[in-house]
Amino acid sequence: MDAVYKAPHYMECYLLATQCYQLAIDIFLSEHKLHLAAGLYMELASVLQALGNTQEAMIFFKSAGHLYQVSK
Repeated sequence: MDAVYKAPHYMECYLLATQCYQLAIDIFLSEHKLHLAAGLYMELASVLQALGNTQEAMIFFKSAGHLYQVSK
């Protein structure tokens, strides 16, 4: 599995996927669909955590929690 993370295009794909999630989140936020945006934050955070990027995942978990709170 370590070979996957060392592949030349891994970081490029990682960054593009993160940007795609962020763009989708921004669209949901602009439409005031906070629960959907929060769900995407949770999904992204879970994937990042599974990949071992715990600090980055924490940022998205916090964002999801905040959106869930304000959307009630």
